[in-house]
Amino acid sequence: MKDNAAYYQGVRDRDYRIQDQNIRTEIQQSRYNAEAEQYNLAQSTKAMDAFMDSIVNISATAKKAQDAALKKREEEVEQRVETDIEEKGPFNPASVKLNAVTDEEEIGIEKIVGNTQLLREMGVPEYYIQLNLLTV
Repeated sequence: MKDNAAYYQGVRDRDYRIQDQNIRTEIQQSRYNAEAEQYNLAQSTKAMDAFMDSIVNISATAKKAQDAALKKREEEVEQRVETDIEEKGPFNPASVKLNAVTDEEEIGIEKIVGNTQLLREMGVPEYYIQLNLLTV
């Protein structure tokens, strides 16, 4: 009887150690999984931050190009106005209105060109860019 009791006690101790080791292994694996998930999340966040930074930089570059083009256009208009006044005298109201409409049209064209360039830099397929231009 004592031999049987000692044997079963040994079996229970062995089973307990195995089960304890299995639980410890599961806990350790859960920790590893959590660390891996945190690492993947951090990498995804870094990638998204880099992507957003590049979009901000592209947008800032496009804005600077548009501002420079508008400033250049304004300077050209001022120069043209001064030259026309010297050559032709004062303007009549109809030509002033026509010039204003022409300027607005050219600014609109510059905006479309700038937006198209921005879309290309962002990697938008050419098909969608052209489709967008047809609706303008």
